[in-house]
Amino acid sequence: MISRSLVSGRTLMRITLLLSIGALGGSCAQGGAGSRGDGGSGVRPLGCADPSPEICDSRDNDCDGLTDEDFAVGMPCSGVGVCTDGMQECDETGMGVRCSTFPGGSLDRSSAESCDGLDNDCNGRIDDGDPESLCLSDPIGGSCEAGACACPPGMVDLDRTLGTGCECALVPAADEGTSCEAAIDLGDLPDDGSLISVEGNALPADRELWYRVRALDLPDAGCDATHLRARFALNPMDAFELIPFMGGCTEAEAPCGLGLEGYSEFEWALDLRSTIDGVLTGQCPCGAQMMDTSECVDDTVEIFFQIRRRAGAAPSCDLFQLEISNAAMTTP
Repeated sequence: MISRSLVSGRTLMRITLLLSIGALGGSCAQGGAGSRGDGGSGVRPLGCADPSPEICDSRDNDCDGLTDEDFAVGMPCSGVGVCTDGMQECDETGMGVRCSTFPGGSLDRSSAESCDGLDNDCNGRIDDGDPESLCLSDPIGGSCEAGACACPPGMVDLDRTLGTGCECALVPAADEGTSCEAAIDLGDLPDDGSLISVEGNALPADRELWYRVRALDLPDAGCDATHLRARFALNPMDAFELIPFMGGCTEAEAPCGLGLEGYSEFEWALDLRSTIDGVLTGQCPCGAQMMDTSECVDDTVEIFFQIRRRAGAAPSCDLFQLEISNAAMTTP
């Protein structure tokens, strides 16, 4: 402040010239000369009028001319788990630092912990958490073991509910009936009213089951009794369908031009006498060649059945029951 007095006549005029320096930036206003409280004296940095304890926020809180000097900001830090090496930066509390690649950092590499043999959340522990919870969103489900979700052999997790584990048993076993070549052999089925019953659930949902049966045409005495029938005695929610193949497993061997469409029931019979598409069909009666009589021949055949879930059918633990009979309902 500069003060100057001027006298003019009987009038005394005092002109006071005030020079001030405005705030020039920072978190505080311009300070003045005086005691610093540290045993010496000096001038506070520009912008400092109200010092406060230093925190980690990229500002000079305590007005000592330094920023975040009490923290290791900018220093390299070592990675943990999937979080790679990074640089120290202020954390969200302002009271400490974190590695930039760690959870919440500017280059966060972490993710929710999953069952994969990695430390996804970068806490120093691999696959830590409830073993079942880690597998709730996994296609297999079950429980986390050695970096992979799995169920005990022969079991599957369908409901993905904590506490139930792998609640469904595979019927038949996972390595049975996996293809036409590996079809489950049901043995011989003579045309004397014999019946075979099998059950399964065709799990997992996209699984196909294959069965093979040999329909025996026993010697006939005037009427061939062969009448093969396959049907679902139990078909929960109508979820399952069958495809028959005569003698092999190609589409050309699907009888009667059925192609590869699925059915709930299939019959193949010789215990009849009928003209179908202009062809005399059936062997009942049969015997010596004469008008309206067929020759009695051995028509023993191997038949394959493919069982699968219908498109859109929800998987479940419920079992189907397939019955295959021969001559159980012979036409007189």
